[in-house]
Formats: sequence, structure tokens, C-alpha cells
Amino acid sequence: MSESETESADGTEPGRLTRLGAFLRAKLVPSTPREAVHLLALAVLLAIVIPFVIFAIPQVVGAEQSYVVLSGSMEPAISPGDVVIVNAVPASAVEVGDVITYGGSQTSPPTTHRVIDIQQQDGELVFETKGDNNENADIALTAASSLRGKVMELPVGIPGNKHNLFVMPFIGFVAQFAQTQLGFLLFVGIPLSLLAISEFWRFISLSRAEAEERETEPAADPEEQPTYSVPQTWIFVAVAVLAGAGGFGAHYAYQTQNPLIATVAVGALVAGILLAAMLVVQAEPANQERDAGEPATQPQPDGEVKQ
Repeated sequence: MSESETESADGTEPGRLTRLGAFLRAKLVPSTPREAVHLLALAVLLAIVIPFVIFAIPQVVGAEQSYVVLSGSMEPAISPGDVVIVNAVPASAVEVGDVITYGGSQTSPPTTHRVIDIQQQDGELVFETKGDNNENADIALTAASSLRGKVMELPVGIPGNKHNLFVMPFIGFVAQFAQTQLGFLLFVGIPLSLLAISEFWRFISLSRAEAEERETEPAADPEEQPTYSVPQTWIFVAVAVLAGAGGFGAHYAYQTQNPLIATVAVGALVAGILLAAMLVVQAEPANQERDAGEPATQPQPDGEVKQ
């Protein structure tokens, strides 16, 4: 590590690593009980939302599909109502002991069982499978063409479990309820909205605190700090577009119960709210400076105003 990374050339200013550490501490370490409660609430909210995001968009963890398990044939590793995260793999990559998902149609769900033997049949790989909770192996062999994928495995096992399969307990029951409009509103719409509101108020608080801190600091030479400005008209247009897109997306997501569209809609609304908040926060110092710059007026006995 070079010396410039830890301290400046003259040794009086903190280096890049020191400034980065101070920034992370300021943003992540709560300094007041109120901030601690805020961070705790945010962590709980994320813990609720993230599993549903993974279920709806398994690509965020590198998988291709997610399935709700309906039977108890794989207990205790996988119980009814659990969600399994499945990664598409070629049949040649499947080994004995792997848990695979296969079969299924529009009228029947796929099956998730463990591979206990691999054979060759008519030049094609076939798998003999068995549920961990079943006494006997499955009657029919599973052809490689019916393979949907292999249940992903975590790098380490979850405490309390005797396996490291990527399984999310009970999410399936909630996901099925979330496919109704009421369930979608309760488990997708409200959590995302609370997350947006929480981050909005945090942004407002930090912006006002930074503005007050700048007021107490000596003014810097404007020639040494280049500034860039965006016309307010453009910002107003952006706010209107984001609000329209977010509102339409929220309505469409509510009608279709699509978590991805709901996430995009909330993101658009939050972006529009933050832009509007930036206008409000920036307008307050300007109004204060204008009021402070106006000379005081004193009424005169003859009705004239003296400045």
C-alpha cells in the first residue's frame, strides 16, 4: 500500500482510505437512538422483502427458476410451502446425491427429489430419484430431457439445518397468497412503499443536516470549486415523467400481481420524490439568502418608507 493512500502528501489531511472509513461510519453507524431504530427497521424490512425478490427474480442470485414445494416427500430438508431455488445445469453435471427438479406441465407441478442412481438408457442419461421421506424410490426413471435443473447449494449450511440447499421456508404459502390482489398489496406493495418512505425521510434528514453544516463552515473560493447546474425545468419534467410512470406501473402491478413491475414502479416513484425533495432542500437556502439580503424598511411619520 502506498503512503498516499493512508495520508496526504503534506501529512495534514486524511488520505483516501481514511476518508472512506469516515464516510462509511457516518452512513452506517448510528449516532443517535433514532438512527439506530431507523437502521433496525430498515434491516427488518429488507429481511422481509429480499426473500420475495429472490423468489420472483431468482436471476439476482444466479439461478434460473424458483419453485414452491407442495408435498412432504423431501422432509426434513424441504417441507411443504418451502421455495427451492433451481439452477439450470446440463444432465452431465448431475451427480448422485444431488437434488433435482424435473417434469411438470401446465396442469401438474414439477417434482423435486434426490438422485440415487444414474444410468444410460438408449444412449441417454436417466436418473433414478427418491424423496428423502419416502421408503421406496420413484417408480419411473427421469430422462435427461425432463430435467429442469438442480437445487442450488449454499457455500455453508444454515444453522439448525443438516443440509446446505438453497431453500426458503414458508415462502411458498405466502407467495401463493401474494398472487391475490390483497396478498400482493400486503406483502409486496406495502413493504416496498415503507422502504421508499424510510429512505425518503433519511435523505431529507441528511440533506438538511449537511446544509446546516455548510452554513457553519467558512465560504470557499468559488473559483476553486467548479459547479454544475441543471435547469429546474428539466428536473420538473423528470419528476412528472417518473411520477406518471410510477403511478401507471403501480396500477398495472396491482392488477397483475407482478413483483418485478412493482419494484420498478416503486423505484420510479422514489426517484421522482427524491428529485422533488432535492428541489425543496435547495430552495430553502436560496430563500433564506434572499430574505437576509433584503434591506430592512422603517415606516416614517408621513407614510413614506425609509430604507
